[in-house]
Amino acid sequence: MVDFIKSLNAGLASAKTAEQNRAEIDAVFGELNQQLSVATNNKVEIRRTDAPSYFAFTIQLAKTLQQEIKTVISVCSAYKNVQPTEIANWTQDRMGYPVRIEMAGNVMHVQDKQALERALSRILQDPLVGETIHKYMLLDPSGDQTP
Repeated sequence: MVDFIKSLNAGLASAKTAEQNRAEIDAVFGELNQQLSVATNNKVEIRRTDAPSYFAFTIQLAKTLQQEIKTVISVCSAYKNVQPTEIANWTQDRMGYPVRIEMAGNVMHVQDKQALERALSRILQDPLVGETIHKYMLLDPSGDQTP
């Protein structure tokens, strides 16, 4: 006979590991944004987001149907009237890791915290990402560039 209790316990352990992995990923993004906040005078952050908000109904439907949802990494301004700039695609396993990050035709496979930190560091070193962050740093509260 199948030992369902053993299967349940394995599932509970997997759920705990997944929760820890997702919390670790969130903490890495938290540290990234804390450092970016200091470096950009609170003007820029990097976020993982599902498809743009105008797809809210589609996102909810996809979640209901348990279909994959497009997640992106974006450079975001502190000013709400400025649209985020997508810089990479993000695919995350149900366990938290592995993560697949695709940017400019390059794919980074992330298995743990250290690999995630290296991948995000690599993203920040990209010239187009640097240009985008610089443009956001020059914005004033109206969303216009300062001279």
